[in-house]
Amino acid sequence: MSFHLLLLALQLHLYIYSLLQGSTSAAGSISGLPSTVSLGTSFSTTHTLWMQSQNEVFQLDLRSWVDEGADQCMGGVRYTYKTPNALIWTFNTVPEPLLGTNCNLILRSNGVLAFELTPPSSSSRVVAWQTPTAGLRVQNLTLQDDGNLVLVNDTGGIVWQSFDSFHHLFMIPSGMRFLQNITLYDRVSLYSDFSMPGCYALQMGSQGRLQMFTRANIYVYNTIGINASTSGNNASIANYIIFNQDIEFYSSRGILMGKVAHNILNDDPLPNPTNLTGSALFKDGNLLINRPSPTNPNHHLWYYNSSISGFCDFPLVCGEYGLCNEATRECSCPPGFQRTFTKPACTAQDEPTRKCSCPEEFQMPKFNSTCVPVDDAYSLHPINVSFYPQPSAVRVDSQGACRSLCEQNASCNAALFDSNSSSCALFPVLYTVSLPSQNKATTGQVMFLKITMVSTSSGSATAIIVGATVGGAALIVIVVCLVLYWWFWWRPHNIRMQAQKRFLQDISKLPPRFTYKELEVATNNFSRRLGTGGFGSVYEGVFHMPTGITRVAVKRLDEAGASALFTMDEQFKAEVATIGSVSHVNLVTLKGFCMEKNARLLVFEFMPKGSLDRWLYTREPPQAEGSSSSASGGKKAKVPVAESSTELLDWEKRCCIALDTAKGLEYLHHQAAEHIVHCDVKPANILLSDDFHAKVGDFGLAKLTGSDAQSFAMTTLKGTRGYLAPEWLQHATITAKSDVYSYGIVLLELLTGKKCLDPEYGHLPTWVMKAVSAAKGDTTCTSTADNKMLDYDTIDASLLQEKIMDSRLLCDSVPSGSFQRVLILALASVQVDPVDRPSMTSVVQMLEDILEISYSTPSLKLTQMSQKYFPVNLSGWDSTSCSISDSEISGLGQLGPSANGR
Repeated sequence: MSFHLLLLALQLHLYIYSLLQGSTSAAGSISGLPSTVSLGTSFSTTHTLWMQSQNEVFQLDLRSWVDEGADQCMGGVRYTYKTPNALIWTFNTVPEPLLGTNCNLILRSNGVLAFELTPPSSSSRVVAWQTPTAGLRVQNLTLQDDGNLVLVNDTGGIVWQSFDSFHHLFMIPSGMRFLQNITLYDRVSLYSDFSMPGCYALQMGSQGRLQMFTRANIYVYNTIGINASTSGNNASIANYIIFNQDIEFYSSRGILMGKVAHNILNDDPLPNPTNLTGSALFKDGNLLINRPSPTNPNHHLWYYNSSISGFCDFPLVCGEYGLCNEATRECSCPPGFQRTFTKPACTAQDEPTRKCSCPEEFQMPKFNSTCVPVDDAYSLHPINVSFYPQPSAVRVDSQGACRSLCEQNASCNAALFDSNSSSCALFPVLYTVSLPSQNKATTGQVMFLKITMVSTSSGSATAIIVGATVGGAALIVIVVCLVLYWWFWWRPHNIRMQAQKRFLQDISKLPPRFTYKELEVATNNFSRRLGTGGFGSVYEGVFHMPTGITRVAVKRLDEAGASALFTMDEQFKAEVATIGSVSHVNLVTLKGFCMEKNARLLVFEFMPKGSLDRWLYTREPPQAEGSSSSASGGKKAKVPVAESSTELLDWEKRCCIALDTAKGLEYLHHQAAEHIVHCDVKPANILLSDDFHAKVGDFGLAKLTGSDAQSFAMTTLKGTRGYLAPEWLQHATITAKSDVYSYGIVLLELLTGKKCLDPEYGHLPTWVMKAVSAAKGDTTCTSTADNKMLDYDTIDASLLQEKIMDSRLLCDSVPSGSFQRVLILALASVQVDPVDRPSMTSVVQMLEDILEISYSTPSLKLTQMSQKYFPVNLSGWDSTSCSISDSEISGLGQLGPSANGR
């Protein structure tokens, strides 16, 4: 009986499948799919196609699969007239698959479109991507006929669109604008209709031409475009292109400037541009344009091919530093290199270089051979070659000047000099370069390669052999000296080196590693100091990259002897392990690090506005050298104030900084694969960008608690006086709520403009609590058992704002309702009992909803313990005075001892 039921179910399944296939047109469209969905709609990978444009040309696709034991998923908009690999863009910053299970695309009730999943080895869901549309009155999600996915508000206006947000594409439909900030990737088939970026890419350059280049080193090997005017007028340079019957180039004013005509045409003629459903794609290093055949949409008619077909025209054919002979179709190596058919261990750090340099790891076309350095005597030796003009090249006077540029640039391993244009291009890695043709001995183009060989150490064997030839008495002395040397220096040194090796092996996503010499050059011998802190100083650095100048902040931990090296290493490793394993828009990015002998350096992104404390507190007299700004690495500059009255942080900027900081901490606490407690949240560790967006930095005290752990014990008291949560002082048990407490202190500082510990006001939470209680006298408190609860309904909000708010802010510029809610949130965050504090997720939600959406007011308990740490005299405090007694200040001293003096 069960067998017949099983057979019946199988037949029914096949019947339904045939019906579904029958409803699918030859072009890949499916009838019945909506083009618009409302709030609350959720898409999952249980189905693949969820939405379809009304013209049935575009579909919303969501898939999951398993590759080499790893769960992966991907979602985006696909083009029905091209399959396989038909995805145009994906819900990700870079079109790579996401690792995880239970992938969902959700249009939340607050108008946010979010892509969620469960990461590997985790039971909690995280948001991999979402739109910044909370509170914008979003009503629906619509897939338009041009492939644009949009969020529409209640008035019919578009508040978010994919065309403005996704600049990394696999395909360009005809009629879509291809702008200078968009990249079209060479596609490597991954799963079904899904791809991942290959080694090649295409962009529209600043000179208005399409540039075909290798992703690893931005080496341009071909361009497509029209001849621009030589008048120097930017209006004569194309601003964007559209793929129609031809490749059309337009100015910024939308004026057609010229065309690149189609060069391939099947017997079937091209239709009118308005009826064209073609698409441009980048495949195997070539730009191709096709369209579906009217009689068979799955058959593609080609009408353009960039025709890069020569053996030496593709930069990856001969591997790293290979020389290519077009006549013989052979690869050879420059002087100082030798050919190898076994690729050495891959040392590249960034994803594009790893794909091109280690193709066997990423399903890329493998090199037949590659070149490896063997003799550094040929370093920067000139080699006659032939190459395409490089847009990234800079003007130089001579061949020697180009060689000198590469020699002085730590990031340069190869340079190309073109005497025809007196230009020099620098590269971190170089792939295939052509040799001059047989009938032309020289082209006026020269390549320089920087060869660095790893020298071998002789060890102590020679000393032992020499010592063995010495007489008996001398031999005893030498042996004793060697034993002492081994015991007191080599053994501890070897232990440190092994620990360092294990540390580097344990980090799954190790950032780039710099040499001390490279950072010394970048910082001009550490001459531009930005600020100092408890563990060292921060310096401004500059890297000259092929793509331009990159500013960084280099944090150098003070060199220490053996006794202090362990403490410095712990702080250094904590920072590398923590920030190196996370990535979030509100966390400072670690660009690299250096571990050489006793030197420990961290390279961070440069934050132009410095740290928050410089902009927040009352003006102080300017300091001496090194006080101009603080950039990154979480170190406090010597001038903690803005340098002019026009640089005051207004209310909007303060709310933005509070929200950005909360989002960064929320990611550490709840969304990172290994949950992290920062342990040192304070204004000096909150860095600001040019537009005053905030990022959390300085992870020297951070602790990875694991995805399941809720707390951990601190064996020593570390942190910053005034920001430590009370539980640190009682039993040294730390949780994420300890960071919430420190964040609450920062919120109070943003509200008041005062420091957390002040000789005049004492401890900031105590002073604020007194102001709250004085805003309506005793009626602001009600007793419940042993607790006292603050009653907000009886508080005089305007009086409270007048007494607490930063005096430099104009009252008219700060909505009283917003001020009171942020104040309530701050006081809830500094509750003595960690259970009474909100999580950072709740903090983010409250801050995001503060302008429109109400939320339940958190209760603030004044228990006996809280009054011990926040002494509040509810009955006898003089509302006309903000001072507190010496005994109260003395009691506050218990709150902030700092073991490190930070």
